Amino acid sequence: AVITAASNPCNDECVALCGLRECQVLTFNASGAVSDHLVLHPSLDPGKCILKPVWLPGSPTQLAIVTMDFIKIYDLSADAISPLYYFLLPSEKVRDATFVCTDRAQALVVMTVEGHLYIQPMNESNSAQHGPFYLTIQLKVDHESLKETNGTVAEGGLSIYYSHALQLLFFSYAKDLSFAASL
Repeated sequence: AVITAASNPCNDECVALCGLRECQVLTFNASGAVSDHLVLHPSLDPGKCILKPVWLPGSPTQLAIVTMDFIKIYDLSADAISPLYYFLLPSEKVRDATFVCTDRAQALVVMTVEGHLYIQPMNESNSAQHGPFYLTIQLKVDHESLKETNGTVAEGGLSIYYSHALQLLFFSYAKDLSFAASL
């Protein structure tokens, strides 16, 4: 069963469809028939599932698979088995993820279940060829309504999205709080 889907903004012939444990990437031809089919198995532990697929902005071939335990980024033009990046959190769970891409750099931004924000510039030093990379750079949001109780901010994180057109990061919390901020 398909749980989540993401069309590729850089290649409208391509869509990623995710079930609980695998992601299938379909490429359609001009007549609407499937011309290519690729299956990604992100090696999930029992009881774990895929939250969503995310195409990296500006890339027709880079796809992130977001789970509660990790984010793996694949370059489908090179390798559908080994990820290009493999990011983990030391002690928290992933709720959502987004990407900030400029001409000079790419960065991953993660919202945790506990409501903390992490950012990680993506480069050769933290690529998966060196093994998993732990996210440790927290983005601090200074706002009087964002109180932390027992390690959780504003009753927990819900979603995060970076708008490249507006150059703003949008993020929301379970306590009915939503914010927009520049990075």
